[in-house]
Amino acid sequence: MVLGFGEYIEEVYAAYEQHRLETMDSIKGGKWSNGAVMSEEEALAEQQRMFAEARARMNSGGTLPKQQADPEPLLDSQL
Repeated sequence: MVLGFGEYIEEVYAAYEQHRLETMDSIKGGKWSNGAVMSEEEALAEQQRMFAEARARMNSGGTLPKQQADPEPLLDSQL
């Protein structure tokens, strides 16, 4: 009893390969990049800000409105 899965698998594999190639081309072409590049210091400050917001939400039991970037990043000693 043959169910025809062999043909189906070949079609799926061909579609996967086509998708993979198209995705690789678009990533290399910058389709996924929004042009925003963050320095390591900026990324660390943003991470600390997000952790502080999450900690405040947990401690208050509710939700806080999303704030703009803090003018001064938190230090590890302030966490």
